[in-house]
Amino acid sequence: MNENVRKVLIINPKGGCGKTTLATNLAALYAACGDVPTIMDYDEQQSSMDWLSKRPDSLPPIHGVKACRDYKKSTYHLQRQVPRQTQTIIIDAPARPSHEELVDMQRGGISGIVIPLMPSAYDTRALTRALVELLTITKGLDQSPRIGVVLNRVRNRSKSTNTLMQYVDSISLPLIASFFDRQSFVVSAETGCGVVDMPQSRVTDELLGFYKLATWLREARPHLQSESEQDQGFNQGNTLKEKSNVYPFMVDRK
Repeated sequence: MNENVRKVLIINPKGGCGKTTLATNLAALYAACGDVPTIMDYDEQQSSMDWLSKRPDSLPPIHGVKACRDYKKSTYHLQRQVPRQTQTIIIDAPARPSHEELVDMQRGGISGIVIPLMPSAYDTRALTRALVELLTITKGLDQSPRIGVVLNRVRNRSKSTNTLMQYVDSISLPLIASFFDRQSFVVSAETGCGVVDMPQSRVTDELLGFYKLATWLREARPHLQSESEQDQGFNQGNTLKEKSNVYPFMVDRK
């Protein structure tokens, strides 16, 4: 993989945990920052591609690639072509990916791996399965990618939330961000807009969560920006830009 391209894998063997929600909103954030993101959708439901089909033309463009097994026909490789100007590739992995898909998704290297979870006993077990799969997918890579967890559809600090957070901490995985169960994500799924494209006053908590995620991913590829530059950016950009919903420090890329 070109060292100037960030490649993010969003994966969990359990369905319904918010992989597509993270993939689409993260892509929207990068696009709002002036990046050129591409979503590679490996899920047979093609939810990310459906979201892109609804995206208004007035918003920054996001490229989509249909990468699931159903598209492995004579034109499969043509359909999978990523634009040369792409700066960030976001992989929306399927539930229970096959070994072939795992190998394909890691081809070219991975910058960071994000595991979305919901507070439940099922997701605690799913995390264990996900880690086993990740050992497979990262085996043989020249450089091991960073792995982190994001909590989705959190409802205050319930017992299941605390249990999951304790488990994540016990296996030394970073908890990158938490997202509450908000109507903004429903609107996002229905309209093709990211929360970054919505009025700031309505999505402040959601924006902060995605800024944390984007910052963590940036640190996964330190050549894009040095730590001193990041610190300087934080100091200068600790307030949201009124019109674009983008921190100033996220706009400038190296």
